[in-house]
This record gives sequence, C-alpha cells and structure tokens, in this order.
Amino acid sequence: PSSENDKGLGRHIHQNRLLKLAREGGQMTPKDLGKFEPQRRYATLAAVVLESTATVIDELVDLHDRILVKLFSGAKHKHQQQFQKQGKAINDKVRLYSRIGQALLEAKESGSDPYAAIEAVIPWDEFTESVSEAELLARPEGFDHLHLVGENFATLRRYTPALLEVLELRA
Repeated sequence: PSSENDKGLGRHIHQNRLLKLAREGGQMTPKDLGKFEPQRRYATLAAVVLESTATVIDELVDLHDRILVKLFSGAKHKHQQQFQKQGKAINDKVRLYSRIGQALLEAKESGSDPYAAIEAVIPWDEFTESVSEAELLARPEGFDHLHLVGENFATLRRYTPALLEVLELRA
C-alpha cells in the first residue's frame, strides 16, 4: 500500500542518480546512515526502498511468467500424450469412415439404398456406437492445447487477484 506522498517519490530524480543512491544505501549499515544529515539519510532510504520495490515487482512478474510457461507447456505435453495414446483408435475410425464414404459414393452412383451400403460395411448398431466413439476422440476445431490450459485456472485464480492488486499497471 502506498500513501499519497510516495506516489511521486523518485519521479523528480534522474534514474541514474536514484540507482547510485540505492546502491550506496544498500551497502551501508544503519550506523553509517545515521552519520548523514536527515535529508540525505531519507533520500538514501527512499532510493533503497524504490529500487527494492522495483526489484521485487520484476521478480513477481518473472515468477508469474514462469508459472504461465509451465502451465502452457504442461497443457501442450498433455495434448500430445492424449493424441499419441488415441492415435490407433483415431486411425481405425478414419479407415472405417473412409470405407463407409466409399460405399455411400458407390450407392449414389448406382442409385441403391445408402443405409444398406453402410450396413454392408458395418452393422447399424456398431455404426451408431462408432459415431459416439468418434465424438469422444475428436479434438477442438483448432486442434491445439489451449483448451487444456483452462484446467489449471484454479492455480492462477489463487494468486493473480493479489498480484494484480499489488502491481500498478500503466499504459
């Protein structure tokens, strides 16, 4: 939490001067700081606080970035594992529907019953079951792993409100 007085703290001092004060102040003992006149002591302490705050914020953003990378990588890996695990079943369905499609094309050309053409390839009850199985095997239209990232929403929800509250975001 910041007060009204410290919002502009450091805005009127050149960044290099602020960094120099912060570096010097960070290496001093309280006894060394006590030797300064009050205005210099407070300026040095303020520079240390500002620099420390910036460092902590940078570390928070980096940590958040690493968490997001881990979540996205995990989702991508899970997507690949699921696809690899279901590869044979997907291939079997594609081959089955290719045979069914070929039978339907031939039925249209010859003017015969399309339902009989399907049943010549696979019994009707097995066909309806295969349609349900195909729906379970199907991936989202984009065929990516992004839908799996949502499974980790609870992880982000635990800390991001507090993170956003602490960060002062400016355009």
